[in-house]
Amino acid sequence: MATKTKSCKTCVACADLITIRYDKVRRFPARYCTACEKITQEISVCDLWQEKETTCDLSEKRIEEAVEDVSYFIDRVSELVKTR
Repeated sequence: MATKTKSCKTCVACADLITIRYDKVRRFPARYCTACEKITQEISVCDLWQEKETTCDLSEKRIEEAVEDVSYFIDRVSELVKTR
């Protein structure tokens, strides 16, 4: 699958930069290129760019885990609603 525009955001070698401050988690617009070992911007691109492939895990085990997670949250929300 070819992308329309090459950018660090779509490169397999780039990773998000995240900071945790107090109770907030933020993602910076800058990214870290593991191939060049430097901080880049999302819109920049280098000669080492490779397309990032997305994969979906739709196995039965993963779907069962998702159902368990959703039922856990439904139970917690219903408990919160009852206490108010």
